[in-house]
Amino acid sequence: MRILMGLLLLALPGACAHAALTASGVAVLDTMGQQRNSFSDNERIVIQQKVHNATAGPSRISFRFVILSPQSAKVFEHAGNSVPGNAGYAASTVSGILIKNFFAGSGTYTLQASASMGAETLQQAPLTFAISSSFIILTYPPNGSRDLPENPPTFQWASSGAARYRISVSRDPSFADSSSPFTDTVAGASYTYPQNPPDLQKLTAGTIYYWKVEGLDAAGNVAAKSDPPYNFTLSASLQVRDLAVTSLEALSVDAGGAGRAQSVLFKITILNQGNTSEGNVPLRFSLGGLPAPGTPIPMAALAVKEERSYEVSAPFPSDQKNSLAIACLEIFDNNIPNNCKTAAVSRPPVPEEIGGAIDPNCRMTTCDQVWNAVKDALRAYGDQCGGLEGYQCISLEEPVSCQEVASLAESLRRGDANCSLSGPPPIVVQPTQPQAPVLAEQPSIPAAPSQQECKVTGCGQIWDAIKDALRAYGSKCGDYEEYVCTGFEGELTCDDLSDLVAEIRNGRADCTYSGPPPSGLPPPPPHVDVSELPPPPPVLTTEAEREWSGLALPLGDATATRAVSDEAGFKRLWKWLREEDVPEVDFEKWMVVAVMAGKDDRADRIEIEGISSDLGGLLVRYRLVVHERLVAPLGAERAAARSRTPYFLKCIPKSGMKVRFEAVEEEQAEERGKPDKKEKKGKKEKTD
Repeated sequence: MRILMGLLLLALPGACAHAALTASGVAVLDTMGQQRNSFSDNERIVIQQKVHNATAGPSRISFRFVILSPQSAKVFEHAGNSVPGNAGYAASTVSGILIKNFFAGSGTYTLQASASMGAETLQQAPLTFAISSSFIILTYPPNGSRDLPENPPTFQWASSGAARYRISVSRDPSFADSSSPFTDTVAGASYTYPQNPPDLQKLTAGTIYYWKVEGLDAAGNVAAKSDPPYNFTLSASLQVRDLAVTSLEALSVDAGGAGRAQSVLFKITILNQGNTSEGNVPLRFSLGGLPAPGTPIPMAALAVKEERSYEVSAPFPSDQKNSLAIACLEIFDNNIPNNCKTAAVSRPPVPEEIGGAIDPNCRMTTCDQVWNAVKDALRAYGDQCGGLEGYQCISLEEPVSCQEVASLAESLRRGDANCSLSGPPPIVVQPTQPQAPVLAEQPSIPAAPSQQECKVTGCGQIWDAIKDALRAYGSKCGDYEEYVCTGFEGELTCDDLSDLVAEIRNGRADCTYSGPPPSGLPPPPPHVDVSELPPPPPVLTTEAEREWSGLALPLGDATATRAVSDEAGFKRLWKWLREEDVPEVDFEKWMVVAVMAGKDDRADRIEIEGISSDLGGLLVRYRLVVHERLVAPLGAERAAARSRTPYFLKCIPKSGMKVRFEAVEEEQAEERGKPDKKEKKGKKEKTD
């Protein structure tokens, strides 16, 4: 019993153990030992932290310092200072740190300090301090300007991140003239000289004046300056430029429908309030942050006191219920605040917002249901594709929700989605009964009327239908007119015959003859095995730059380009191009750029020549490559008539910049596997 009590007593001190280190503060000092909260990038600083050790021990106290940039990136780190673990106060100091060595732009920096002893680590409270650039760039008036038309002038400079700025104007470049230079302070990066300063500081025409700007910290100390000073003179004739947007009003709102997007018509009124005519001034207008079509408007000359109005129609952003309209003149005149005007407008509700949510359990499981719903949407909003009634849905890979079909109909209505047709409509062997319209909002959708009763049993009837298809889509079988159908076993449904016609149209069905052709007719051209053609370039599998390429049905007659930044868009594009499972792409970090040759493009493969960025956004340069080895066996006309064309997909880092595509046309490459002989013939640019 006594032994057990002794063990318990020995364990009690460990159970009551507590932290030995406590924080005593951190500081950022200048080289004079003064604690400050703002510095310029040409200074040196001293960083310091203090702790208190309540329990002496054999372990040493180690210190660590980290400085974070305004973007929270680590720009400085120091570790290694240590002191014995004696009881009492302990401190560590790092001196002579040159700010330029870690300066990452003007802004607020954060000092993080910590101390550790044995297994214990103490994190000090973070300390923030400001750093501004030590150099200020003067922008207006330019150095050496003569006969400035504005009086008083407006001065501008590039902000250095200082708390305030002090501007000085003097007749003496040393700013030591007896009249004392004019000085004033301002928070921003521009300053307009006073209309009525003291007599000795009034500006006169023809006199050379010098000006400079100094950046001040929160305590009023000079942290940055412009050097050397700039000089200018004023014109003897006073010129006042004052072009104003006097009103911005919404004239009418188009609720959309019948193929029209929702839009609003605005009236913008401009007045020349200055004493000189103005011309060639761009008028910019945007709604919800999106530039309106046809803007900026280059304004013709506007005489003194002349007023002019412009009407601009802008579509409502589909993702905004309330939008801000902004009209701005691109001019730097004597009255900048009146160069812009704003107005708030509300988007009228769309039908689905009025009718309520669509049943989430509603599904369309047949090809005809989806196709009928799309045709109903085109009838309601105006058939923008032309003559859809003769077309039919061939296949549906998986069921789709009514919400997805309703979203597609809304995209067609707004003009966000386009439709394209390849070839003339299929041959209708036997007319069917009209199908009832399918509404995406209904929880259950009736299937389209069946065509199982339509059958084709005669050999001549089938051959006539196939010949009609060959005439409509272009003969791929040579001169077939003199051939006849000599026998047919069984029967075909109209659906089977329509599928065969579709296969001929898409190039997935080939035709062969048995026996010699009728007298006087040339034999059909030899069949070319596509598998003998050179394989496409290998797929890259690295996460940074994954690429996919191959052959697929074209999206249209011309080359198509896409910049896909979401999983749903990539899935739709992938299912059109390829049959295997959709690969995983992290669209939080990556996006996919796609180039797909059109039906009219005679190309063997697509190559991305380069991706670069400029002020206009990202530029993707690509070329369509044609090889003699492809054209020779097929013949130029048959190669051009291929139903499948090349495509190229490439993963690139995701960016919010606008993506443009530029095609570089090339001469044919002589042989695959060898360097292509290129000769640039021209450029064309598309934007997604």
